[in-house]
Amino acid sequence: MKICHLITGLENGGAEAVLYRLVLGDNENKHIIISLKDLGFYGPNLLKNNIEVYSINFSSFSLFKFIKLLKIIKEIKPGILHCWMYHSNLIGALLSFFLKNTKLYWSIHNLAIGFKQLNIFTFFLVRLSAFFTYFCVEKVVYVSEATLLKHCSIGFRKNNNVIIHNGVNTLIYKSDSERKIKIRNNLNLKRDQILIGMVARYDPVKEHELFFKAINILIKKGYKDLKVLLIGIGMDNENNKLIHLLNKYEIRD
Repeated sequence: MKICHLITGLENGGAEAVLYRLVLGDNENKHIIISLKDLGFYGPNLLKNNIEVYSINFSSFSLFKFIKLLKIIKEIKPGILHCWMYHSNLIGALLSFFLKNTKLYWSIHNLAIGFKQLNIFTFFLVRLSAFFTYFCVEKVVYVSEATLLKHCSIGFRKNNNVIIHNGVNTLIYKSDSERKIKIRNNLNLKRDQILIGMVARYDPVKEHELFFKAINILIKKGYKDLKVLLIGIGMDNENNKLIHLLNKYEIRD
């Protein structure tokens, strides 16, 4: 079967990584990927692995770009149009009115959908998306039960969903004593010193403040010598919001 994936972009993010692993690990179906933006981080690697990739450079809504996108998908003639994340999901819903014999699937990876966690446009986009789940979306793929319940609570259809967890490749992500020692030595940590890490870009939906609250509780319970390792885009001294939170919860050295 031909499966066409429509995704907002191919930067080095969580949903993008899941898509990357999916298309490289499935030899039974033919996968074609369309990025609404550019090739990003994963695009060149996908092309090297003989995966067909298109980039639309869809920076803002354009009727010309929409027609171009529709033309590409019609030429592909996929059995499934699988859309990833909110912006692509909504565009996929609009495209579905012009696509016959193509089932529409959505993937939703986000749990934080409150007003304080999203910008105004995305906040209303999520609510609008709920409407389309009732008549043009074959299946909505959620990454967790919590994500499913959260979206159903704001009006998403309750009987056309499936949960597929992101999963972890245990052949790659596994305990490695040698690397552990090397990293701890590079950070000048004592042998019995506790190291707690968080890997995520700086974004309200990643809940860094919740993480810092938990660290603060541990510090107040007597674990004053523990160290925190933050990895991701925005994890630097130039991020004033991050520095404010570190000071607020008394985590900075």
